[in-house]
Amino acid sequence: MRQKKGAEKVKRETQEFSPEFRLLFEQSPAMTLVVLPDTDFTIVAVNDTFLRTTRTRREDLYGRPLFDVFPDNPEDPHATGVGNLRASLLRVLATKKPDTMPVQKYDIPRPEAEGGGFEERYWSPVNTPILSPEGEVRYLLQQVEDVTQVVRLTRHGEEDRVALRAFRQAEAAMQARRESEERLQRIVEASGIGTWEVDLSTQEVVADARFRELEGLSPDEPLTVEKAFCLILPEDSSRIARAYTEALGGKDGGHYLVEYRTAYRPNGATRWVEARGQVRFGPDGEAVHSWGTVIDITARKTAEAERERLLEAISTQPALGVALFQGPDFIIQMANPLYLALAGHRDLLGKPLLEALPEVREQGFVEILDQVMRTGEPYIGRQVPIRWDRYADGKLDEGYFHFIYQPVRGSDGRVEAVLTLGQEVTDVVRARQEAERFAQVQRERSDFEQQLIGIVSHDLRNPLSAILLGTTALARREDLDARSTKAVMRIQSSAERAVRMVKDLLDFTQARLGGGIPVVPRPLDLHALTRLVLEEVQANFPERDLVVTARGNGQGAWDADRMAQVVTNLASNALKYSPPDTPVSVRTRGDGDQVELEVHNRGTPIPPEALGRLFQPMQRASSQGDTTGRSVGLGLYIVERIVQAHGGTIDVKSTESEGTTFTVRLPRLAPGSAA
Repeated sequence: MRQKKGAEKVKRETQEFSPEFRLLFEQSPAMTLVVLPDTDFTIVAVNDTFLRTTRTRREDLYGRPLFDVFPDNPEDPHATGVGNLRASLLRVLATKKPDTMPVQKYDIPRPEAEGGGFEERYWSPVNTPILSPEGEVRYLLQQVEDVTQVVRLTRHGEEDRVALRAFRQAEAAMQARRESEERLQRIVEASGIGTWEVDLSTQEVVADARFRELEGLSPDEPLTVEKAFCLILPEDSSRIARAYTEALGGKDGGHYLVEYRTAYRPNGATRWVEARGQVRFGPDGEAVHSWGTVIDITARKTAEAERERLLEAISTQPALGVALFQGPDFIIQMANPLYLALAGHRDLLGKPLLEALPEVREQGFVEILDQVMRTGEPYIGRQVPIRWDRYADGKLDEGYFHFIYQPVRGSDGRVEAVLTLGQEVTDVVRARQEAERFAQVQRERSDFEQQLIGIVSHDLRNPLSAILLGTTALARREDLDARSTKAVMRIQSSAERAVRMVKDLLDFTQARLGGGIPVVPRPLDLHALTRLVLEEVQANFPERDLVVTARGNGQGAWDADRMAQVVTNLASNALKYSPPDTPVSVRTRGDGDQVELEVHNRGTPIPPEALGRLFQPMQRASSQGDTTGRSVGLGLYIVERIVQAHGGTIDVKSTESEGTTFTVRLPRLAPGSAA
């Protein structure tokens, strides 16, 4: 009857043990027992190590007084071991501090099969108080190390010193183990891990606060195995129940690891939990107890789901070749249809990169992948040449690709794979290369043509000069008849026209090959220069009405010869491309730090489509053509280059109602002039 009451008391008391305490208690390698601080020091818990070492059974110990179960040594009635134990327990009760006892001799019964009697054994006990929240001693914990072998060795001469060291090492190891267990307890509390255990005889679950928080339970809500499964989403509960049942049946030694979603949604979101468990079996092989841990893995599962969605979205892009390389050997775990097509539809999946695509070995890509795995930094390649077996026929084809190697991290933050995204740009690169080759040929041809023009025009100046000198001398002779004089004048006019053309060609060549037309700015009055130049132009067009006006200050610094070229060209064009009965107006105007030159004429406007190319070589200001045959279409091109060399601008407006106006705007001081 006393033992039955004691067992009921044990059950009440042990229900208060936290899952963390039970986990550490059961897994402790030291002999461990718990007694109450009553007069009998009633036994309420022992671990498996204690039972194996003392050759006792739980049912013979639970609820019984400590010193009824372990009386004085019958072979040594004067032994002080038990007496010392009682004194140590009383000291712990009085001081509420751990008490380490010296080595104790206490023999244990030897089984009848081994001859009966008692076996000499030596022990090193440590008694520790377990305090209630109010600071009172709630339990007494005893941890005992079997040091029999160490004590026996100390009885033999030289071996004594070795044994003593071993004994001290054993004591240090025991202390280190106690400290390790304390650290483990602190780590469990700080890690966010929840713990639980199940008494399989009652199906009652004892869980700590973290477990209850993860499952959405109140702190004092009763919990059974059946209710625990009700907390799991229905889609997962049958799978988890099957894994738990298999562990109870002994699969994998009673171990199991599962992931599931809880039905508890405090904020409307699903919570993922990882559970690890262990089942303890009795002597008959039946499961009697289970315990384990739970941890929140929602963040990890969310990241995994996002990664899978991203991979799926990327892999379906028709213009991108996508593959996933896993681990240090770059096992090809995934490849989309385009990537497989680029690889000649070879069997790639599940193979290391160099086995699947051996042709890339000497092209530097494996070294880049190693770098991405090691550093975690992505790599971007643009228009990279690649030689590969496009048609799986053993012949290497060369192409060009944009590609990205993107590191993929696991739940622990380490790079575990590399995602490659590639786009073939072979056609684009080859088209650009062809365009560059064509442009180079065109540049070389243009340079040759311009050099040829420069050489020819330069060499024409000498014979043309000789013709002009000869015609001038002939024109002065008084013995020429009218017919001969007219012929000489035509020769002289043609030679002058040819000289002007040669001069334009030389200017054009210098502008294209020499980097621009050089100017030498000197102080100049643009009003006076314009009047002087237009007098010469008027002499060539005596029948036309040429109106010249000037306003404001015309002083500045420009190249007189070049500006005369500008005025002559614009005025001559206006006279040539306008009706004979209309005037041509030339206006110069000085205003502030700028001087303007305007040349206006009536007549057919310049077509809008021609305005954009008007200042290009071989273009004319009108679609009517040059009826005089005096131009090769370089005049406006040279005018624009002269104006630009002075730091100015030129533009044109041409309409049916307003006519055509060329406007030149010049700074008063051209670049390079003295201030």
